[in-house]
Amino acid sequence: MGNRGSSRGFGDGRWRLVARVVAGVLGLAALALWARCVGLVVTYRLATDPVVDPHGYGLIFGTIFSVPTGLLAAALLPQTLRPPHRARVTAVAMATHVVATVLLFAAFLTA
Repeated sequence: MGNRGSSRGFGDGRWRLVARVVAGVLGLAALALWARCVGLVVTYRLATDPVVDPHGYGLIFGTIFSVPTGLLAAALLPQTLRPPHRARVTAVAMATHVVATVLLFAAFLTA
């Protein structure tokens, strides 16, 4: 029989580590995409030449895609930390996401 029935021990810690690494990789990818969307919105919002974004699609899609990618990054990246720090970092990340989203929509609506 051996250790087949035991799910505790070395294997349990390894799966937690794998889950934290996967959360980190996906969270960083979402953060990079979010940063690209924010950069798109800021670049097109501050552009004075109307040829840069004549129809406003950069502002529209940058603002819309920044919401789910930012939320995904704010939810996944704190999962890479140890349990005592997760709650505080998650609260800060979500608050930052809300503020950034409000600012992006303000930039979009005042364009």
